[in-house]
Amino acid sequence: MRTSVTFKDNHPLVSVIIPTYNHGKYIESAIKSVIAQEYANKEIIVVDDGSVDNTCDVVAKYHDIVKYHYQDNMGESAARNHGLSIANGEYFAFLDADDMWLPNKLTKQLEVFRKKDSIGMVGCGGYDIDESGIIISPAWIRENYSSRDNMLEALSIHQIIPGSSSGVLIKANCFKKVGYFNVELKYGPDWDMWLRIAAHYDIYFVTEPLVLIRKGSSVVSKGNMTCIGQLSNIVNKEEKHVKTVIDQNIKGKTKRRAYANLYFRTGSYYLTYGYRGRALIKLLKSIAHWPLRIYPKDERNIYRYPKDSRYYLLIKALIPNIIITYIKNICRK
Repeated sequence: MRTSVTFKDNHPLVSVIIPTYNHGKYIESAIKSVIAQEYANKEIIVVDDGSVDNTCDVVAKYHDIVKYHYQDNMGESAARNHGLSIANGEYFAFLDADDMWLPNKLTKQLEVFRKKDSIGMVGCGGYDIDESGIIISPAWIRENYSSRDNMLEALSIHQIIPGSSSGVLIKANCFKKVGYFNVELKYGPDWDMWLRIAAHYDIYFVTEPLVLIRKGSSVVSKGNMTCIGQLSNIVNKEEKHVKTVIDQNIKGKTKRRAYANLYFRTGSYYLTYGYRGRALIKLLKSIAHWPLRIYPKDERNIYRYPKDSRYYLLIKALIPNIIITYIKNICRK
């Protein structure tokens, strides 16, 4: 991995790292979207994390422009780290194998880095797409923050980077400073990395959609959530790993708010699938950690934070569904 340079070099090399696992159905679209970038000085690295489908054959069609590396299945973070270890660029971008970029993504993001040397990472907006590539959402945008402290406060409570890894462009020097992705984290490795970068560098955003995030294509399923054991297993794993991220990166009152947000989210999971008792426990834990508004004040809804509906969900968990339905029917009359 080379050391990052300033924009005295007007066309710095960008390394694009595509980790993949059994995404032979989509990876060609991802590769084509990188090839189609207006910005020319780039290298494309595909790290195959032990795929057993046709991924290798699909990538082989681009052997003249794509560097393909196979590894035993060790997880997405390990695949990204493998890519980082062999990349030559001054800037690094990641693209999940089932996502795509719009043609001006890299150009737009590199323009932002010209603003000041303290910028370490640039995100962007995007769209959700379905399995066939059709846009299924309005554009989601993240506005820039007035200061690093304000951005870090919001990021410490909630993963606010749009498109997460597929949407960012990062200076190579950031990884020299903060290290690689934590391979032990099965939930939240992106959030952990963004927090580590934000502690030392400014994070900016291109306030327009430049990435397409595919929904419903994951090869890992949450299974049949009508089984409380399966759902509890997922919730427990998520809490374990997210707690690690919080404990290692966040302090003070913001840490309490981050825990409140975690239990708000897991309580919402349980309530969605009808497990009211467990939802109640999680929601009460959330409120105990931070009874006030979780997210930063945003009167004009510029940053579009999630709605803090914990007290509504708490009431919903306490009142039987038949009564809630009855009340709703009365209100409609």
